Amino acid sequence: MVAAFGQHVVDLRHAIGRSSFHKGGVSALHSCARGHLSGQQPQNSFLLWHQDRRHETLSRRHPRRSRRATRGKNEGGSPPRPRQELRYPFVSVCCLLDNLNTPHLLCYPRSSTFPQHQLAIFKATISTTTEKMSKTGSISLQVLRDNPVEEGETNAQVVDALEAALNVNDDALIPQAAKRLAEQLDSITLARDGAADKESEVENARYNVYTTLLAAVQQVPADHEAHRRFALVLHDLAGLDGHPTWKGLEGFAICNRDAWNDPSLSFEPVKDPEAYEKWCNLNAFVATLLSTGAISWRELPIWELRDGLEESLEELSQENKDTRVVVATLWIKHTGNFIWEQALSGKLEDLDETDSRMLRAGELYHGQPGYSRDRWDFWKKRLGELRSQVSESRSSAVDEAIGAMTELEGKN
Repeated sequence: MVAAFGQHVVDLRHAIGRSSFHKGGVSALHSCARGHLSGQQPQNSFLLWHQDRRHETLSRRHPRRSRRATRGKNEGGSPPRPRQELRYPFVSVCCLLDNLNTPHLLCYPRSSTFPQHQLAIFKATISTTTEKMSKTGSISLQVLRDNPVEEGETNAQVVDALEAALNVNDDALIPQAAKRLAEQLDSITLARDGAADKESEVENARYNVYTTLLAAVQQVPADHEAHRRFALVLHDLAGLDGHPTWKGLEGFAICNRDAWNDPSLSFEPVKDPEAYEKWCNLNAFVATLLSTGAISWRELPIWELRDGLEESLEELSQENKDTRVVVATLWIKHTGNFIWEQALSGKLEDLDETDSRMLRAGELYHGQPGYSRDRWDFWKKRLGELRSQVSESRSSAVDEAIGAMTELEGKN
């Protein structure tokens, strides 16, 4: 664990176990933080972290002397030496996981308490660390073990197999990982001997695997490298000989349709506090999978770009607005090449009635359905208009999407 005090970043990974942190409480930051908070801090003191609604208090205590050593020193004389306290107001605390799944704690100071140059150091350190850890690091699916999507003895085995595939850390290992995943899933899901309907048994097992898979990728941050490598693993899995259950990812579209639930479109209050983040993560993965050619769902990019860029967002809450726009940027980021190629080659006469309806324009775009250069230009212009309407933390995603579109245009 790492805590930022002043200009220092202090390693506190031994101060607290992961389990206690995830339960929401940090009870103590131990002596490995010595000397970083104050140059006057005694070498043998340690830090305790107390939290309330207004501030955190770092209480510095001297190790308790034995009663024999202190006997008589305070009797009839001066009162005992009071405990020293350093009130250090933090504005927020952020938990991160590094590539070893080690939890990190970053404490942000209030700007009114520290000089601006120190605050800039904090922001730069935290921003760099957050970006690095969100894009790399091992993926844990423990939440799916604790709260299984599908019941049954095989669920944990499926989760283990998916977790291993999500943690492939080298492109050269992707073909091997795909073969291993196919073998593992075959051993888990093959129909039992004597089953009345083996085909139905396989279909049910495949549905359970894909449902768990889609729940798994929702646990992966949207900008994490694992999305790309796992998408390549599935691409290779779909083309493997000798594993017909997974050939062409048959049945995956049905499972994805069941999972395709945009919380920003819900008429009911969203109960899951992580629903928006999971939705972004899911879109990042499916967009990446589309870019590999493993699936050919050409309607999905338009659906999400239409919801985010072609519909009025004025009446939406800030969270819903941010989510719609961010999802649109994710599709541009992860499958921009596909969208650009479709935009250059798309023609109205190539669309039948069904496609025209599925790929129709939103209320703000008055062009034709389907992909076109005109629609591409509208999306880019609209992103520029929405940049000032999204939260500050989301504006970089808009800038990145616009930059990606400009770069693609420059290649032609």
